[in-house]
Formats: sequence, structure tokens, C-alpha cells
Amino acid sequence: MQTKLPNLLLTGLLAVGISAPACADSIDDAFGWSSSSAPSAPAAPAPAVESTPAMMTPSALPMGSDGLPGSFSMGSVSTSVPAVPVPDPMAIPEAGGSIGNMPVEATLPMAEVAAQPEPPRMTQGELDSRMWDAARAGDAATVATMLQQGANIHYASRFGETALHAATAAGSLQTAIYLVNAGANVNAATANGWTPLHHAARFGRADIANFLANQGANTNATTTENPPKTPMQMALDKGDLRIARMLGY
Repeated sequence: MQTKLPNLLLTGLLAVGISAPACADSIDDAFGWSSSSAPSAPAAPAPAVESTPAMMTPSALPMGSDGLPGSFSMGSVSTSVPAVPVPDPMAIPEAGGSIGNMPVEATLPMAEVAAQPEPPRMTQGELDSRMWDAARAGDAATVATMLQQGANIHYASRFGETALHAATAAGSLQTAIYLVNAGANVNAATANGWTPLHHAARFGRADIANFLANQGANTNATTTENPPKTPMQMALDKGDLRIARMLGY
């Protein structure tokens, strides 16, 4: 209604020949409007700005007697850090005491600790016997061990057979070589005059016969039996031409 009334008044004024600016001034005067008080469009609302609370940082934290922060306050916020108790060092009881219900065993000084008894050393007879048995079994490693512990390389059985006799009869070239290199006598004879070379011919040990002959064994040694025989004759009795020819047939 307020908008229609000025419009009707403006139309009437224009009809009687009053110019538009004069009409506008007349309307302003009639209604009390001015250019400075003319209504304007409402301004758009300003966007809301989210406010950020200021950080509260304590300048210094009071310390307790144990080096840890104690109670302090920041504004209306109160913070309390409890002190951590430090346990006392546990006393270690001496020997004979106890920890709770567990007794502490006393330990003997090193000087009072009994030394472990050493295994008894083998007698000379045991060393010699084991060396001879090892040679008969072709066990060169045990023969070497017994000799290192003091066995007599010239030990012979009650029939006069040495370890070299035994190794030759067993056919162990490795043991025979070790014994000869260790000092065994290649011409050692039994009670019947048998040498290790006789044993090689008797048992068909061609490799050992060849080795002994090259080590200086006497190919003409004879037994004391009736008739006496050389290693070559013993090989012929066995029909072993290979060893017989090796020994000079």
C-alpha cells in the first residue's frame, strides 16, 4: 500500500506537467525521504570465523624431590604427577643365609675343590698287547696311537711274531708300511725262523711281499723247520707263481 501511493502521486504530477526530477523531489518531501536515508538492500552476512583457543604452555614445571614433575596448574586445569618411589637395593645374603625360604648354598673355594682323578695309564704290557692286536686287525690308526703312548714296536707274541708279522698275515699293506716306517725289523724271525716275507708268501700277500722285498727283506731267509724253506719255495708250495717270480724264481 505504501509503494502504490507514491506511484499514484507521481502519475498525477506528471499529468499536470511537472518534470520527473521535480516529481521525485516532491515525493521525497511529502514522505520525508532523503538520499541519505533512502532504504538500501540488506548487506550479506559476514562469514563466521572459527576462533581457535590459545595454547596454554606452562613456562616451567615444578620438580619434585625425586626429579619428576610435581603438581602444577594451568588456568583452571590442575595436573598432578605422582612421585615414583625408587626401591632400595636388595641385599645379597652371604653363604649359609637364605632368600625367603630358599637357603643359599655355600660354595667351596677353588683350592678345596677336589681335582677329577685322571684315568689310570696303561701298563707297558697293555700297550704292547693292544698294538699287536690292532696290527692283526689291520687297524693302522690304533697301532699309531699305541706307539705314540709308548708301545714297543719290537714286541712279539709267545711264538715270536711281531706286529709286522701280524699285519702281513692280515693283508694290511697300510699297517705294514706304517710299522716299517716307524722302525719295525723287516727280517724279524719267529721261533721257527719265519720272517714277515715268509708270511707274505704263505698267505698270498703279493703287494706286501713286493713292499718288503724293496725294503730290504731277505728273500733267501730259511725257516728252521724240516725241510727248511725260503719265501720263494713257500710261494711255489702254494702255486703262487706271481710271488715266486717276484722273489727270484
